Amino acid sequence: MTVEYTSRTDQNTGEMYIGAASNLPEGTRMLIMLTNEAGQSMKAEFAMGKYGVGLTPVSVFDSLPDGKYEITIEMIPPFEQPDTVQNVIGKNGDNLRGEYAVRIRGNSGDYKTISYKQKQGYYIFN
Repeated sequence: MTVEYTSRTDQNTGEMYIGAASNLPEGTRMLIMLTNEAGQSMKAEFAMGKYGVGLTPVSVFDSLPDGKYEITIEMIPPFEQPDTVQNVIGKNGDNLRGEYAVRIRGNSGDYKTISYKQKQGYYIFN
């Protein structure tokens, strides 16, 4: 499975959106987290769309101060995904493969998910 950071601007309203481009199934529930150098962070949930892109408006992060932010994109655990997504990735994410597929062992059990950190550096709010 592939995933990468993407951003778009709505040509009609000028609003900016951030999220992921991926070959994960439509409806896959994802999280995007912005973390600044002081460790302050905020998450927003979004779902992968029909054409392999899932976005959330940047405005959901308005309470964060201006500055540099690392972007992390993660898939919500597979057992919390819709049935249509679980049918593709497996109930515990066992069908997930690729550079960003990681195994998690914790209180919620043993499962695979997707975790991606933007390699280019930081996103800057102005």
